[in-house]
Amino acid sequence: MFSNLKAPVSDELVSLMTAAYMDRRSSKVDLTVGLYRDSNGATPIMVAAKIAERELAASRQTKSYVGPLGDPEFIHYMKELTFGEGFKKRHIKGIQTPGASSAFRLILDLIKLANPDAKVWVSDPTYVNHLPTIEAV
Repeated sequence: MFSNLKAPVSDELVSLMTAAYMDRRSSKVDLTVGLYRDSNGATPIMVAAKIAERELAASRQTKSYVGPLGDPEFIHYMKELTFGEGFKKRHIKGIQTPGASSAFRLILDLIKLANPDAKVWVSDPTYVNHLPTIEAV
């Protein structure tokens, strides 16, 4: 069943991230991933995030499935945070995805629906999943 599958292509960015991690120079600046790292290379959890996790765990009434569009309350507050309290609700729609790759696929599907002949420009380097995802759409 799996004989037709090809071995995955190595990811240049993951290799670069590994090299940056292994570089112990104190003066280095790691620009490979958009997250904060402290002087020890660790990505600390913000105190506010820990407090929010505790409050959610204590107050949440359900663990039920939120549906394919995500949590409507979360989406509302993300739009408000992004566009301000007075944003025009009828002009801005939102969905919640489990990760960036899911969002990437969904926006590609939307682009194809809106304009099947659209060009999608990709940076070089890019993540190893970008070109195959674009080609699949």
